[in-house]
Amino acid sequence: MRRRLFELPKTYPVNATIVDSIFGQTMLAIYDDWQKIPNTYKWDDELMKGDKKKFKKSWDECDEVYFHMSINNHWILCEASFKEWMISIYDLDHSNINQNVLAHNMNQRRKMLPSLLKCSGMLDKNPHLKLQRLKHTVAEFDWRRISTNVVPQSKSCGDCSVFAIKNLEFLLGDIPLSYAVDDHI
Repeated sequence: MRRRLFELPKTYPVNATIVDSIFGQTMLAIYDDWQKIPNTYKWDDELMKGDKKKFKKSWDECDEVYFHMSINNHWILCEASFKEWMISIYDLDHSNINQNVLAHNMNQRRKMLPSLLKCSGMLDKNPHLKLQRLKHTVAEFDWRRISTNVVPQSKSCGDCSVFAIKNLEFLLGDIPLSYAVDDHI
């Protein structure tokens, strides 16, 4: 999918990149270490750079970054929008993760993502990003779980990874998510 997004910009009209699936889990794994020194934490230099061999755009060329994340063995799709300063959650089964568990997981990521962008220098390179910035910190991302009116809910259990991938494909291709239902998947 990353290759198609990279090579077929007319078919996939969004200005975005897709990070490796390990990204969401890595953020969770390093949270405690990051929290001790958020303003000086040493992020992996390769994380946000483009790599044509891997069909990845540099984050500073994009409006959105997509990543998948597993919470309690349930896969969801996350869209981090730099224009909206928002992480949108596309979840095919809202009954799998209660709001408190999702909030805990997202609160970690919404704090870490601005730190990553700041430490990488992306914010300095992109003055067009409209941010609420304090002297030494950057405003946390907002987050929301997209309504079940927009993201169809699966009727079967165990298909969350497939639906998360299909939701990504539909969003990239500007295809209504109403087609991401059991019969079509």
